[in-house]
Amino acid sequence: AAAVAGAVAAAGGPASALGLELVEPANALSLPTWVVHTSSVAEWCLAMRLIYAYADVSGNREWRSLSYAMTPFLASAFSACAFHLFYNAPAINALVPLQALATFGGNVGCAVAAYRISNFNGAVDSASARASDDGESTANRRQKPSWAPTPNVFFPVKLGVSSVLAACVVKYGSLAAPAHAFLSTPTYPKGAAGIFFPTP
Repeated sequence: AAAVAGAVAAAGGPASALGLELVEPANALSLPTWVVHTSSVAEWCLAMRLIYAYADVSGNREWRSLSYAMTPFLASAFSACAFHLFYNAPAINALVPLQALATFGGNVGCAVAAYRISNFNGAVDSASARASDDGESTANRRQKPSWAPTPNVFFPVKLGVSSVLAACVVKYGSLAAPAHAFLSTPTYPKGAAGIFFPTP
């Protein structure tokens, strides 16, 4: 036992024995901050999926365009996450204006999508008024998608727990030796991979 303890100490302690580098830069994000980031991304993805499904429920296919228009905001979020993951390295400072550009693109896209939804709604309402003989709209007769989460207190709890677990994986997984070596040399190709690979 003493020999094992001595070997571990010589190798740099338990952290080194586990392949972890527990010394982070001073500007590393805290776990609660990573939870905010992961939960925001998860909630945004869920909102996009619900809006896409609402196009079928409502009979207004233009809601799908809003779901698509929300995608640049995901790229914006992953730009911020990638920048933080590389400890805000000056070598990839261009990710900051890229995030702003993606946000601007999302704003424009959502504005156009909202206009298309508004215009299409008038056609749906007039057609429903002519076709419905019982006063019930086509949208109300459609069924909720089977995959949609059932409204209860457990779903937000599961979402919260999943966000915390994801934040732990990001923060502490980055301390593993291979990941730490990868993140210690920030480059734009690496940053771009962190943005565009997870963005659908």
